[in-house]
Amino acid sequence: MKLLKQTSRLGKLALTPPYNRNKPMNGLVWFLHGDSGPGLQSWVHDLLHRDFSFYNLQVSYPTAPLIPYELLNGQVACVWYNRLKLSPEIPEDVRSIESSARSLETLIKEQTERKGIPLSKVVLGGFSQGGSMALHLAYRLHPEVAGCFALSSFLPPDSQIYDTLETTRERMMAREKSSSATSPKNDASLESQSQMLPQNEIPSTVPDLVAGRINSCYN
Repeated sequence: MKLLKQTSRLGKLALTPPYNRNKPMNGLVWFLHGDSGPGLQSWVHDLLHRDFSFYNLQVSYPTAPLIPYELLNGQVACVWYNRLKLSPEIPEDVRSIESSARSLETLIKEQTERKGIPLSKVVLGGFSQGGSMALHLAYRLHPEVAGCFALSSFLPPDSQIYDTLETTRERMMAREKSSSATSPKNDASLESQSQMLPQNEIPSTVPDLVAGRINSCYN
Protein backbone atom coordinates (compact mmCIF):
# COMPACT_ATOMS: atom_id res chain seq x y z
CA MET A 1 0.00 0.00 0.00
CA LYS A 2 1.25 3.46 -0.89
CA LEU A 3 0.01 6.76 0.54
CA LEU A 4 0.29 10.13 -1.18
CA LYS A 5 -0.29 13.41 0.63
CA GLN A 6 -2.78 15.59 -1.22
CA THR A 7 -2.59 19.36 -1.61
CA SER A 8 -6.32 19.69 -2.41
CA ARG A 9 -9.19 19.69 0.10
CA LEU A 10 -9.35 15.90 -0.19
CA GLY A 11 -7.53 13.66 2.29
CA LYS A 12 -4.75 11.20 1.61
CA LEU A 13 -4.72 9.00 -1.46
CA ALA A 14 -4.01 5.29 -0.96
CA LEU A 15 -2.74 3.31 -3.96
CA THR A 16 -2.55 -0.35 -4.93
CA PRO A 17 -0.10 -0.55 -7.85
CA PRO A 18 -0.34 -3.12 -10.67
CA TYR A 19 1.16 -6.45 -9.71
CA ASN A 20 3.07 -6.54 -12.99
CA ARG A 21 5.77 -3.88 -12.68
CA ASN A 22 7.55 -4.89 -15.92
CA LYS A 23 4.94 -3.50 -18.31
CA PRO A 24 3.47 0.02 -18.70
CA MET A 25 0.38 0.87 -16.69
CA ASN A 26 -2.70 0.55 -18.87
CA GLY A 27 -5.38 2.29 -16.81
CA LEU A 28 -6.62 3.64 -13.48
CA VAL A 29 -9.39 2.42 -11.19
CA TRP A 30 -10.83 4.86 -8.64
CA PHE A 31 -12.59 3.26 -5.65
CA LEU A 32 -14.47 5.73 -3.39
CA HIS A 33 -15.29 4.89 0.23
CA GLY A 34 -18.70 5.30 1.89
CA ASP A 35 -19.71 7.57 4.74
CA SER A 36 -17.88 5.33 7.22
CA GLY A 37 -14.75 7.18 6.09
CA PRO A 38 -11.34 6.05 4.83
CA GLY A 39 -10.16 2.49 5.27
CA LEU A 40 -11.83 0.98 2.20
CA GLN A 41 -8.54 -0.43 0.93
CA SER A 42 -7.98 -2.38 4.17
CA TRP A 43 -11.62 -3.49 4.27
CA VAL A 44 -11.46 -4.92 0.74
CA HIS A 45 -8.15 -6.62 1.57
CA ASP A 46 -9.70 -8.24 4.65
CA LEU A 47 -12.68 -9.36 2.58
CA LEU A 48 -10.58 -10.93 -0.18
CA HIS A 49 -7.59 -11.96 1.99
CA ARG A 50 -5.47 -10.26 -0.67
CA ASP A 51 -5.12 -6.92 -2.44
CA PHE A 52 -7.78 -5.79 -4.90
CA SER A 53 -5.20 -5.53 -7.67
CA PHE A 54 -4.83 -5.93 -11.42
CA TYR A 55 -2.19 -7.00 -13.92
CA ASN A 56 -1.48 -3.50 -15.26
CA LEU A 57 -4.07 -1.22 -13.61
CA GLN A 58 -3.54 0.99 -10.56
CA VAL A 59 -6.31 1.15 -7.96
CA SER A 60 -6.65 4.52 -6.21
CA TYR A 61 -8.53 5.09 -2.94
CA PRO A 62 -9.08 8.83 -2.38
CA THR A 63 -10.27 10.21 0.96
CA ALA A 64 -13.30 12.49 1.11
CA PRO A 65 -13.01 16.00 2.58
CA LEU A 66 -14.01 16.82 6.14
CA ILE A 67 -17.41 18.51 6.01
CA PRO A 68 -20.33 18.96 8.46
CA TYR A 69 -22.56 15.87 8.26
CA GLU A 70 -26.19 16.06 9.34
CA LEU A 71 -26.40 12.33 10.07
CA LEU A 72 -23.79 12.94 12.81
CA ASN A 73 -25.65 15.95 14.20
CA GLY A 74 -23.52 18.36 12.19
CA GLN A 75 -20.15 16.99 13.27
CA VAL A 76 -17.42 17.04 10.62
CA ALA A 77 -16.74 13.72 8.90
CA CYS A 78 -14.91 12.36 5.85
CA VAL A 79 -17.90 12.16 3.51
CA TRP A 80 -18.39 13.02 -0.14
CA TYR A 81 -21.59 14.98 0.45
CA ASN A 82 -24.06 15.87 3.16
CA ARG A 83 -27.27 13.92 3.82
CA LEU A 84 -30.20 15.30 5.79
CA LYS A 85 -31.73 11.94 6.70
CA LEU A 86 -30.88 8.25 6.40
CA SER A 87 -33.26 7.57 3.54
CA PRO A 88 -32.79 7.14 -0.22
CA GLU A 89 -35.92 9.26 -0.74
CA ILE A 90 -34.33 12.48 0.59
CA PRO A 91 -33.23 14.90 -2.20
CA GLU A 92 -29.53 15.19 -2.96
CA ASP A 93 -27.47 17.95 -1.42
CA VAL A 94 -26.35 19.34 -4.78
CA ARG A 95 -23.93 21.89 -3.36
CA SER A 96 -21.76 19.39 -1.47
CA ILE A 97 -21.93 16.86 -4.33
CA GLU A 98 -20.66 19.46 -6.81
CA SER A 99 -17.90 20.55 -4.45
CA SER A 100 -16.55 17.01 -4.00
CA ALA A 101 -17.00 16.28 -7.70
CA ARG A 102 -14.77 19.23 -8.66
CA SER A 103 -12.11 18.17 -6.15
CA LEU A 104 -12.17 14.61 -7.50
CA GLU A 105 -12.01 15.89 -11.07
CA THR A 106 -8.87 17.87 -10.21
CA LEU A 107 -7.24 14.87 -8.54
CA ILE A 108 -8.13 12.49 -11.37
CA LYS A 109 -6.82 14.97 -13.93
CA GLU A 110 -3.52 15.29 -12.05
CA GLN A 111 -3.07 11.52 -11.95
CA THR A 112 -4.07 10.85 -15.55
CA GLU A 113 -1.82 13.61 -16.92
CA ARG A 114 1.09 12.51 -14.73
CA LYS A 115 0.81 8.92 -15.93
CA GLY A 116 -0.20 9.72 -19.51
CA ILE A 117 -3.49 7.78 -19.30
CA PRO A 118 -6.65 9.11 -21.02
CA LEU A 119 -10.05 9.16 -19.33
CA SER A 120 -11.13 6.40 -21.72
CA LYS A 121 -8.84 4.13 -19.68
CA VAL A 122 -10.30 5.14 -16.31
CA VAL A 123 -12.90 3.21 -14.29
CA LEU A 124 -14.82 5.01 -11.51
CA GLY A 125 -16.52 3.17 -8.67
CA GLY A 126 -17.38 3.19 -5.02
CA PHE A 127 -19.12 1.71 -2.02
CA SER A 128 -22.35 3.12 -0.56
CA GLN A 129 -22.10 6.94 -0.72
CA GLY A 130 -18.90 6.55 -2.73
CA GLY A 131 -20.84 4.60 -5.34
CA SER A 132 -23.33 7.44 -5.68
CA MET A 133 -20.46 9.88 -6.09
CA ALA A 134 -18.90 7.67 -8.77
CA LEU A 135 -22.21 7.57 -10.67
CA HIS A 136 -22.33 11.38 -10.70
CA LEU A 137 -18.77 11.57 -12.00
CA ALA A 138 -19.24 8.92 -14.68
CA TYR A 139 -22.74 9.65 -15.97
CA ARG A 140 -23.02 13.41 -15.53
CA LEU A 141 -19.50 14.78 -15.81
CA HIS A 142 -17.28 12.25 -17.60
CA PRO A 143 -19.29 9.79 -19.70
CA GLU A 144 -16.12 9.09 -21.69
CA VAL A 145 -14.65 6.90 -18.91
CA ALA A 146 -14.20 3.18 -19.54
CA GLY A 147 -16.69 2.06 -16.90
CA CYS A 148 -18.41 2.63 -13.57
CA PHE A 149 -19.45 0.42 -10.65
CA ALA A 150 -21.41 1.03 -7.44
CA LEU A 151 -21.66 -1.40 -4.51
CA SER A 152 -24.54 -1.17 -2.00
CA SER A 153 -25.26 2.30 -3.30
CA PHE A 154 -28.35 4.44 -3.86
CA LEU A 155 -29.84 7.37 -5.75
CA PRO A 156 -32.90 9.41 -4.73
CA PRO A 157 -35.81 9.53 -7.18
CA ASP A 158 -35.01 13.12 -8.21
CA SER A 159 -31.26 12.59 -8.72
CA GLN A 160 -29.62 14.78 -11.35
CA ILE A 161 -28.26 11.59 -12.91
CA TYR A 162 -31.71 10.60 -14.17
CA ASP A 163 -32.08 13.95 -15.91
CA THR A 164 -28.70 13.47 -17.58
CA LEU A 165 -29.61 9.96 -18.75
CA GLU A 166 -32.94 11.16 -20.15
CA THR A 167 -31.22 13.98 -22.04
CA THR A 168 -28.65 11.52 -23.41
CA ARG A 169 -31.42 9.16 -24.54
CA GLU A 170 -33.26 11.95 -26.32
CA ARG A 171 -30.10 13.02 -28.14
CA MET A 172 -29.39 9.47 -29.25
CA MET A 173 -32.95 9.09 -30.54
CA ALA A 174 -32.67 12.40 -32.42
CA ARG A 175 -29.44 11.23 -34.07
CA GLU A 176 -31.11 7.99 -35.13
CA LYS A 177 -34.03 9.86 -36.72
CA SER A 178 -31.69 12.16 -38.63
CA SER A 179 -29.56 9.31 -39.98
CA SER A 180 -30.01 7.93 -43.48
CA ALA A 181 -32.84 5.46 -44.02
CA THR A 182 -30.32 3.08 -45.56
CA SER A 183 -28.08 3.14 -42.51
CA PRO A 184 -28.21 0.08 -40.25
CA LYS A 185 -30.30 0.58 -37.14
CA ASN A 186 -28.28 1.08 -33.97
CA ASP A 187 -30.36 0.46 -30.84
CA ALA A 188 -28.32 1.96 -28.04
CA SER A 189 -29.38 1.08 -24.54
CA LEU A 190 -28.15 1.53 -21.03
CA GLU A 191 -27.76 -1.71 -19.12
CA SER A 192 -27.28 -2.27 -15.41
CA GLN A 193 -27.07 -5.28 -13.15
CA SER A 194 -28.04 -4.91 -9.53
CA GLN A 195 -28.64 -7.07 -6.52
CA MET A 196 -29.80 -5.65 -3.21
CA LEU A 197 -27.58 -6.83 -0.37
CA PRO A 198 -27.21 -5.50 3.18
CA GLN A 199 -23.90 -3.69 3.54
CA ASN A 200 -22.73 -6.12 6.22
CA GLU A 201 -23.50 -9.16 4.05
CA ILE A 202 -21.49 -8.41 0.92
CA PRO A 203 -19.96 -11.75 -0.12
CA SER A 204 -16.27 -11.93 -0.87
CA THR A 205 -17.11 -12.86 -4.47
CA VAL A 206 -18.57 -9.40 -5.21
CA PRO A 207 -15.17 -7.63 -5.54
CA ASP A 208 -14.08 -10.47 -7.82
CA LEU A 209 -17.17 -9.91 -9.99
CA VAL A 210 -16.35 -6.21 -10.09
CA ALA A 211 -12.77 -7.06 -11.05
CA GLY A 212 -14.05 -9.18 -13.92
CA ARG A 213 -16.18 -6.32 -15.17
CA ILE A 214 -13.27 -3.89 -14.88
CA ASN A 215 -11.00 -6.20 -16.86
CA SER A 216 -13.65 -6.45 -19.59
CA CYS A 217 -13.45 -2.66 -20.03
CA TYR A 218 -9.87 -3.03 -21.25
CA ASN A 219 -10.33 -6.01 -23.56
